[in-house]
Amino acid sequence: MYVKYQSKAQEENFGILTTLHYILTTLHYILTTLHYMLTTLHYILTTLTTLYTDYTTLYTDYTTLYADYTTLYTDYTTLYTDYTTLYTDYTTLHTDYTTLYTDYTTLYTDYTTLHTDYTTLHTDYTTLYTNYTILHTDYTTLYTDYTTLYTDYTTLYTDYTILYTYYNTLYTDYTTLYTD
Repeated sequence: MYVKYQSKAQEENFGILTTLHYILTTLHYILTTLHYMLTTLHYILTTLTTLYTDYTTLYTDYTTLYADYTTLYTDYTTLYTDYTTLYTDYTTLHTDYTTLYTDYTTLYTDYTTLHTDYTTLHTDYTTLYTNYTILHTDYTTLYTDYTTLYTDYTTLYTDYTILYTYYNTLYTDYTTLYTD
């Protein structure tokens, strides 16, 4: 589709508005991604809480078993096996916790970066809007000046036409008198 602009200023304004639309679309994408990241972080933290509760339960069981150790020496081999299993679970949970904490730190860093990008985009948007307002004001002033000049031109042209007619009349009278 071909669009004919009335002025260079309108064409530039359209370019600025197109850029602004692109910036706002990108900002929407960034905010949607941030929302997804925060939802994932919430899921990770909920899972971490459950794992920590499981760890606490297992550790309590281990303490109880160790207190009964002196009276249940015959069951030592079975309890030692249970202890080894629980310790392996604890190690796995600790590794998971470390991984989740690393992921949390990464997500927080990403969030900080996105927030900085958002602030920059917002500042750019404000600057573009201010520039658009200035351009619009300049355009209005130029159009007012053009209208005034055109009115002055029309007045001068009317005066010229009257003077030219008057001159022709005088010239005709002069020619008539000179020939007589």
